[in-house]
Amino acid sequence: MPNPSDGPEHFSNPGHWYAWSGRNAQGQNQSGQMLALHAADIEAHLHAQRIRPLQIKRTRKPNKGKQPNAADMVRFTRQLATLVQAGIPLLSALEVIAKGADNAGLRSMAQDLMERIESGTSLYQAMQTHACFDAVYLGMVAAAEASGQLDVILEELAQHLERDLALREALKAALTYPLAVLALSAVVVGLMLGWVVPAFESIFSSMGAELPAPTRLVLSLSRWWVAQGWVFAAGGLACAWLLRHWLRLDPRGKYIQARLALGWPIWGPLVQLSCVSRWARTLSSLMRAGVSLHEAMDISAHASGNLCFVQRLAQVRADVLTGTALAAWDSTGTAALRPFGSKTLFAPQVVQMVAVGEATGRLDVMLMQVARMHDAQVQWLQKKIAVLMEPAVIVVLGVLIGGLVIAMYLPIFQLGQVL
Repeated sequence: MPNPSDGPEHFSNPGHWYAWSGRNAQGQNQSGQMLALHAADIEAHLHAQRIRPLQIKRTRKPNKGKQPNAADMVRFTRQLATLVQAGIPLLSALEVIAKGADNAGLRSMAQDLMERIESGTSLYQAMQTHACFDAVYLGMVAAAEASGQLDVILEELAQHLERDLALREALKAALTYPLAVLALSAVVVGLMLGWVVPAFESIFSSMGAELPAPTRLVLSLSRWWVAQGWVFAAGGLACAWLLRHWLRLDPRGKYIQARLALGWPIWGPLVQLSCVSRWARTLSSLMRAGVSLHEAMDISAHASGNLCFVQRLAQVRADVLTGTALAAWDSTGTAALRPFGSKTLFAPQVVQMVAVGEATGRLDVMLMQVARMHDAQVQWLQKKIAVLMEPAVIVVLGVLIGGLVIAMYLPIFQLGQVL
């Protein structure tokens, strides 16, 4: 586990893929792949599973053709949970899913899981070879097999994935509409400056009268756009591509992107609420599945989806290992806790609810209440953003397109007054 004070680069990646081979307590050879921060984490996990590691080496991310997307994983988990709860054996359930899957990646994954389980591998070990199963998924399946409650925990996991997918789709929908309208407005303005305004310029030149200032400004902008517009557009696209590449791949770029996501006036609170909701629900689900608090905190930190939360929760986990209460995280006042001035990542209500959960021994129940409370706030804030976006978009369209039209017709209006 990296030290949170080492900087954001340590939290740019939830881990690396390692290929391992070992021998279990019955003397059978086993192998698999696992996502972890260090090889020592793999070794400790194998010892906990009573597997003596023989070889652990870093490998590439598993790739078995087209991987299922988030919606496919929700459908797969829901179907598997339903079939197992109905009393159908695991192999038969996977066979049913493989035959009924209309997605090639999902069908291939289900068939591979069947083959590995038939050869004596556990479901948890078989899932480790597929990158579509994240640490949260693997942790809950491992706990399910250890406790013999696969049907119960698969149902819990299916509900967890369904809520998480609904939350992500809600956030995506809140952002897609205004961006699409702004992009369309930019295209319309570009077409007007390139083709419509030059046609008006030939008409104005025959009038011989002095043009109004707004019209002269638009004509000058049109001439520049026709002469240099392609250079500006190409440069803008290149800068956007480089910025996107830097934000996605560079550790510091990822961290800056995470901070900026929390800093926007309206979008920031929505991102913060969704991160707290995912963290609380994941931690609650893992604890209810029987995963230890320390391991569950490590997995749930990455499930939050924001590096500021990952860094802060890593420090919280380190404090808990030393005996500090989980609800005492808000007393340190570190820079990681406050990415922008006095803005805290966790509201006082969350701290209070976690403290009550720790005091009553029902931390998993209280964390689920935190998640539900934040889900309701996310839905309310999303509706508020959608209501505010409509008039804002109308204003933007009116200023951009309406301003161009008015500037072009001002000389005609003046000419009509003179005549």
